[in-house]
Amino acid sequence: MGSRKQYLEFDHIAIPVGPGNLKKYRDLFQLLGFEEEWYRKRIGNEETAMETVVMSRGGAKFALMEGIDGKNSRGERIISQVNEYYHRFGFFPQHIALRCEDIKDLLREWSQKGVRFLTEDENHKPRILIDQDGDTAVLQSFTYPINKTWFFEVKQIVKGPYELGEFEEFRDRNVEGLWESLDRAIKQGWLFKVNIFGDIEQ
Repeated sequence: MGSRKQYLEFDHIAIPVGPGNLKKYRDLFQLLGFEEEWYRKRIGNEETAMETVVMSRGGAKFALMEGIDGKNSRGERIISQVNEYYHRFGFFPQHIALRCEDIKDLLREWSQKGVRFLTEDENHKPRILIDQDGDTAVLQSFTYPINKTWFFEVKQIVKGPYELGEFEEFRDRNVEGLWESLDRAIKQGWLFKVNIFGDIEQ
């Protein structure tokens, strides 16, 4: 049975703001009437991380991210993946999130059209990140970059029981799961070279 064409909604845009700039942009968005919806002081791993605030006004939502650089075991500086994005592209979206009705169906549809996912297994099959909070689950997956820069997040919010079926669960907390996937892609050196189909672009 083929995938149906389902309705998608805009969820949020995630933007790296550059080192030391998070408060400035949070204040700017507040001046424009946005309210702070969500905040995390540190998301990442032992080496690098990011500080993130989500600002929303009605249906408009922006995730503002400031990278936190670190050091490895040899004391060498490691640039946060968020700061890496900022150094390459400036104040520019890292990803655009779309809310879907059925993430399994959408991943099946896009996979059949050749789309690759940052959150996929060794056989290039997309995995679904799950963040469970009581009887509500947030299901997410992330594509390869559209044009070597920003990528799509697809997201479904499920209340009550759910079954993933043929899709593998990726049970890190969602933001940490994305962090690990991006960190691996940057360290392997291909993230800023490929398009959404996994093709190397010159």
